[in-house]
Amino acid sequence: MNNAVHAESVTRKYFKKGKPDKIALDNVSLEIPKGSFYGLLGPNGAGKSTLIRIFSTLLLPSDGRVSVLGYDVKTQANDIRWKISLVAGGEMSGYGLLTVYEQLWMFAMFNGLSNKEAKESINSLIDVVGLNDSKDTKLSELSTGMRQKMNLVRGLMSNPEVLFLDEPTLGLDVEIARDVRSYLKIWMQEGQGNRTVLLTTHYMQEAEDLCDTISIIDEGKILHTGTSEYLKDKSNFDIKYIVKFSKDIDPNFSINNLRIKTIDSKTVEVLIGNSIENSSIFKQIKELENVISIALHKPNLEDTFLALTGKQLIEKI
Repeated sequence: MNNAVHAESVTRKYFKKGKPDKIALDNVSLEIPKGSFYGLLGPNGAGKSTLIRIFSTLLLPSDGRVSVLGYDVKTQANDIRWKISLVAGGEMSGYGLLTVYEQLWMFAMFNGLSNKEAKESINSLIDVVGLNDSKDTKLSELSTGMRQKMNLVRGLMSNPEVLFLDEPTLGLDVEIARDVRSYLKIWMQEGQGNRTVLLTTHYMQEAEDLCDTISIIDEGKILHTGTSEYLKDKSNFDIKYIVKFSKDIDPNFSINNLRIKTIDSKTVEVLIGNSIENSSIFKQIKELENVISIALHKPNLEDTFLALTGKQLIEKI
């Protein structure tokens, strides 16, 4: 078995008396290989959290089949739970009167760690994420960022085979979010192919920075799956030069029949398709009169999402 997670034709409906059924997931199928860092990219309400709750045995599918590490989520949930962890952004796990260390020790006991294993794991991880100075601080006194770091430690200290991350950096400032992403890379490398992560996010940079494979999900459906580069190629988004001039541009301005888009009186976009950078075009532009800057713009995941779904996904990191 090479897949950590296998989902086949998964549907999830929410029922409300007197109202039409709400379809959160619509015939979703995907496979997450063991050892991969897999991303689900989509806006709020796309179905990301519903899918990850099914994978982590917190929710049952209305229809379809799901297995995690070969265990069925409907009939073998307990077998799955000993092998996974879930960290969700903004969660308030624990008790406000307990300190960070006490919280983590309690969760270590819940996960079946011995006292020695718990101490070693907690001390190592709180040092890595920068919580040493806050280990004796009560949960009720922690900032959002510190609390989320504690949640990350809680999710990692049992050394799960599959780690589910549902918007793990939601609401964190840039520096803390960067720390979290950096450590996740290290944690995966140390696993030597025996750890798998599923990340749900609507942060473009996070998905591109961390994930080997990305599925774009919207309105409960998986639209496209592949590497970041594959998705960019599939979007057919134009590579372009953004050219600024020191003087107003002639209305009839052209360059060898290339597509030109006027941004303002002194700025144009020169569209060169979705192929690699064309040095001859750059040379032509560089030799034009009154050029003061030339910037190459290649598609990022935000451009890709817009091209593939027709929707804007706002970057927040």
